Amino acid sequence: MSSEIKADKWSPASGTAGTIGDNGDTFTVPSGVTLDIASGATADFTGATVTGLTDNNTWVLLDDTYISSSTASVTYSSSLITDTYEQYVITGSAIQVASAGSGNIALYVSADNGSSYYSGGTDYSRSVYVGQSALSSNTVISRSGDAGAVEVTGNAYDFGQGAYGNASFVVRCFNLKNLATGSGARRLFEVFSVYMDKDSTSNFVCNQGMAFFKGATGEINNIKLSLSHSNTFAEGEFRLYGLK
Repeated sequence: MSSEIKADKWSPASGTAGTIGDNGDTFTVPSGVTLDIASGATADFTGATVTGLTDNNTWVLLDDTYISSSTASVTYSSSLITDTYEQYVITGSAIQVASAGSGNIALYVSADNGSSYYSGGTDYSRSVYVGQSALSSNTVISRSGDAGAVEVTGNAYDFGQGAYGNASFVVRCFNLKNLATGSGARRLFEVFSVYMDKDSTSNFVCNQGMAFFKGATGEINNIKLSLSHSNTFAEGEFRLYGLK
């Protein structure tokens, strides 16, 4: 037996909470109907599966990795780097290195899900501008040319454990899955990072630039972040987002 309920307002029979339906039920909002959630209201989808949203500006959190002890690298495999998203964004917050000394963050890509990474001296090309507050007149250094990795935090600065030292960054990755179909279409990266030298309260460094991968033309399905000079990550949070 089916019926129709017509009412101007639904309210809980007691208290301030109510439930619509039972586990397994489906309620349909027909075409042409507007579900208007007023300003100031909260739509809580915690624990729910949300499908069908196609906002082109949506950032989807795919992985959230927090490091609290010595870790050699952070890797995003083919289960995360897929055809689902047009762009990927990787962020790092309050990153510290495990031991004193140099250790710049580098990004490497793989076409065989991490069995090997492109790391030759001509596999990537870069154009980077680095500003250092400790240099005279806040000098900006320009670097360009071939490289063995995508340079995320500049030229081997020590943002290790201790007073002040840490690094944060954003890397935006374009065309990892050959969405641009022209012959030899490049995989492109936009990089912005800021970090503090732990040995100086005044050496604030800003690194901004772009890079492209030119080691091969195959699709990229794995990304690895690691440190130069055999150093390891000690602490910090890494996040991977997919952009639709």
